[in-house]
Amino acid sequence: MSSYLSSEYYSNRIKQARKKMAPDSAMVLFSSGKKERNSGVHYSYRTNSDILYLTGINTPEFAIYIDSKEGTHIFLSESNAEKTRWEGRGVTFENISKNINIDIEKNIHPYEKIWAKLKELLKNKETVYFSLGKDGQIDVKITETINNIKNNLKKGDFAPTRIIHPQEILHEMRIIKTPEEIKLMKKAAEISAKAHENLIKYCRENVNKKELFEFELKSYIEWEFSKNALTSLAYPSIIAAGNNATVLHYTNLTSKVSAQDLVLVDAGCEYEGYASDISRTFPAGGKFTEAQKILYEIVLTAQKKAFEKCYINNTLDGIHDAALNTIVDGLFELGFFKKFLFIKNEKTEMKSSSSKEEIIKKEYYKTYYMHNTSHYLGLDVHDAGSRYINHKPRPLENGMVFTIEPGIYMPHEYDFLPEEFRGIGIRIEDDVIMQNGKHEIITHEAPKEISDLEV
Repeated sequence: MSSYLSSEYYSNRIKQARKKMAPDSAMVLFSSGKKERNSGVHYSYRTNSDILYLTGINTPEFAIYIDSKEGTHIFLSESNAEKTRWEGRGVTFENISKNINIDIEKNIHPYEKIWAKLKELLKNKETVYFSLGKDGQIDVKITETINNIKNNLKKGDFAPTRIIHPQEILHEMRIIKTPEEIKLMKKAAEISAKAHENLIKYCRENVNKKELFEFELKSYIEWEFSKNALTSLAYPSIIAAGNNATVLHYTNLTSKVSAQDLVLVDAGCEYEGYASDISRTFPAGGKFTEAQKILYEIVLTAQKKAFEKCYINNTLDGIHDAALNTIVDGLFELGFFKKFLFIKNEKTEMKSSSSKEEIIKKEYYKTYYMHNTSHYLGLDVHDAGSRYINHKPRPLENGMVFTIEPGIYMPHEYDFLPEEFRGIGIRIEDDVIMQNGKHEIITHEAPKEISDLEV
């Protein structure tokens, strides 16, 4: 449970959601279930982000019911003596009452009574906001409950006829961060940026002293995340040395790091549920090769051009175009589109292009840069909210938080490239907040200028 956001904060957030709901409607949200890792062992628990957004409660066997007119009901499976002995004291009715400011006697119920209570609460509701498709067992129980209401109606009563995904309300709310949320996100960014800075120093100091492996760098940065605050990972850390950095979601982490390698680190912590997301690429031994430096300068310039496009009423598409055009310009001038391998619809063929316009129109650039430049950031690392409104790119607003992460990837298998450019992967990623009509880079303390990465 969040100790940084007040009970008034959560109760007001629930009221805001209620105001956006249709007349005669109800919203029902269930916490995520525990996930088994292997026999008798579960993954570390983290509930779904919509539950965290409305309540700050992170526990399984938990649900919230919100009525469009009035009333909020919470359902919780409290710990018994045996469970407490094994797992410790969990979330209690009293905890919830304090966290979202509701009455224990009237509005908080044992989780095992939820279906009988929902049968009562959902009667005479036209619309139910519920996330179909997340949990098959709960889907069945919801539809059974609605059917039971239909089959037992008294004269003048009615049953729900529509089910709508809550994201229509909650994800639109989540896209604009409050000052309180921004404070938490800045803390996550601060912790992560410092961890990246220290990791770069650690790698540089040790790569020539001993055998250094990717998994050791992973352990080091994750220790840095946790040593000053209670954090968790926002996503699995990517630590990729040399050619491994050309694999976007590299997870093996068993390779040795050499002083001549570029090391790509994509890692961020989550603080009070809010994610940070940082990527840095640096020479393990403190010195770029000429080819590494050329490509790194292109990516860094692309990111800076993207920052220039971070203003109110521009769009994430506009930001991406700025980064993309810079990367295409740089690679085009180096001659990397005279002969290249293009993959589309699982078909692979050699291509050649002498036109930047053709490269962009036909997406030939995806040979070297295959992902988007930005995504929203918040309670999820790829956070809620649509990039488009009425099929048009969504304008940037104050309170939006997003990443900017251009990259270039040249696998060693690309034998059509000069040898010195093969096996290089580079990504530079920062987190940006729109505030007071302008952008703020909240991860700037993680080094990325060439002068800061070389010794």
